[in-house]
Amino acid sequence: MIIIRTNIIKTKLKIIDENIELVKGNLPEIHYSQKEILKKTKKIYLNMLNSSENVSEGNFTKISVEDLKFLFEQYNKDFFSGFVRGFT
Repeated sequence: MIIIRTNIIKTKLKIIDENIELVKGNLPEIHYSQKEILKKTKKIYLNMLNSSENVSEGNFTKISVEDLKFLFEQYNKDFFSGFVRGFT
């Protein structure tokens, strides 16, 4: 089971590596204040704690593929307005 999940993660990372050049240079300029960043990251953190079966505190010891997907989607939505697509 761990080997399969590791292979899934490696495959996802390979897709990200292959497509990262498409994203570079195309991201809009995004600027957030320190206060906005703290607010957004706190929201993501609390949502993660509420939705994950594996993560119950900030200093977690295991995380699932679903948790990583959730984090990516949340950061994409809250920080990049959904600009980064096709990686999940």
